[in-house]
Amino acid sequence: MYTLSRKVDYAFRAVEYMALKPPGQVVHIKEIAEHRNIPKDFLSKIMRDLVNHKIVRSRFGPGGGYCLNRSPAEISFKDIVEAVDGPVNLLGCDDGAEECPFSCTCGQQAVWRELQGKIIETLDQYKMKDFCQTVKA
Repeated sequence: MYTLSRKVDYAFRAVEYMALKPPGQVVHIKEIAEHRNIPKDFLSKIMRDLVNHKIVRSRFGPGGGYCLNRSPAEISFKDIVEAVDGPVNLLGCDDGAEECPFSCTCGQQAVWRELQGKIIETLDQYKMKDFCQTVKA
């Protein structure tokens, strides 16, 4: 069964924490880690992924830290999942690395692709803004 990784869970917690702050407010990684119960070293790696995908931006030097790079209304759940875990792919044989030898006779692919499409559509539909309305800082 596919489950979201701990990395995705932590990424959601971190983005949600920043989304609850005033726009542009820079937050130190230690603060995020403490308030959302995330190991700081692991969070550093996650934040790099979020920065690379332009969900978060970093500021160096005194008063440095992280803030959202986009409005919570523009950040989908799909954006966060793909930033830290890569594209959603339920079919290990459909990752593009090599052609599946059973693709001509496999009756499962259509079902899994349909399910994958619905998962991606749902993840893209929900924005951090929607989630933050139910969470307290």
